[in-house]
Amino acid sequence: MDNILGLGSPLGLADRELPQELLVAIGDELGSVEEAKASKEWCTAMLEEMASIEENKTLPRGHRAIGLKWVFKLKRDEHGEIVKYKARLVVKGYV
Repeated sequence: MDNILGLGSPLGLADRELPQELLVAIGDELGSVEEAKASKEWCTAMLEEMASIEENKTLPRGHRAIGLKWVFKLKRDEHGEIVKYKARLVVKGYV
C-alpha cells in the first residue's frame, strides 16, 4: 500500500487501518461467526457453503489454507421478505 499511496495517511484523513468491525456489512447481516452459530438458518447456509467447497475441490486435502473469513448476506424478494440466508467463505484481502 505504501508503494502506491506513499508513507502514512495524508494529514486530516483517517488511518488506513480499519477495525475488523467496520469491514462487515451494515444492516441485518451478521458481523461474526459466533452470531451465525446461534441461528439454525445461518448454520445451514454455512454447511451449504462448505459442501460446495468440498464438491468443487476448492481446498484440496493436504494443502494449507490461506486466511479466510465468513461473509453473511440476506437475499430478499421484491417485497423485502427474506428468501435466502447466504454465507460465503472468502479470502481475506491482503495488500
